[in-house]
Amino acid sequence: MVGGLQLWAADDTYEFLTFEKKDGTSLSFTAIGLSLTFGSETVTVASNGVTETFNLSDLEKMYFSSTEATAINQVALPSSGKTEIFSMDGRLLPANQLSSLPKGVYIVKNNGVTRKVTVR
Repeated sequence: MVGGLQLWAADDTYEFLTFEKKDGTSLSFTAIGLSLTFGSETVTVASNGVTETFNLSDLEKMYFSSTEATAINQVALPSSGKTEIFSMDGRLLPANQLSSLPKGVYIVKNNGVTRKVTVR
């Protein structure tokens, strides 16, 4: 079965939809303009120009909240703008190593946004 779902928050109380995976990672999407499309084994999320597809068997839960997830997220590494990469012990790493980082957790600052990033 394939289907789609358009969601609206009546009073804007819940600004984010968060997906938690069984491996402990989570990813939040803004609820503004949010759409979900379900396939037989997947859900595709589109929000604010960002699209991500999850295997349903990999998901632990999904929920609406008023705050964005603060857990370590697996996100795409930035490809443009000023980027600073820090190791977990605070060392500044060369930004030109972005595409060749070894597995681990990093703090990445890009265009005024700071994220914890896992590289697998």
